[in-house]
Amino acid sequence: MRQIIYFILICFISVLSFAQTAPTSYKIGEGSASLGKVSSSNPLSNSITDIITIGDTIWLGTSRGLSVSYDRGNNWINFYNSPT
Repeated sequence: MRQIIYFILICFISVLSFAQTAPTSYKIGEGSASLGKVSSSNPLSNSITDIITIGDTIWLGTSRGLSVSYDRGNNWINFYNSPT
């Protein structure tokens, strides 16, 4: 029984140690120069604060900006760090 518990524990720890998430933003230096990675296949963030739907159009207010989809969420247009 003890061997099974050790095996499960080792498997769990190894999965956690090798699991990594891809970075979503990169910062170069201390100034205003920054390089952002924004995918048009997903909304900007998974932290959604507001949702507005009108027909097939979905507007999402996220913690990182505004995202809109005109085709029920298949493709997204992201507005991140944009004055307009």
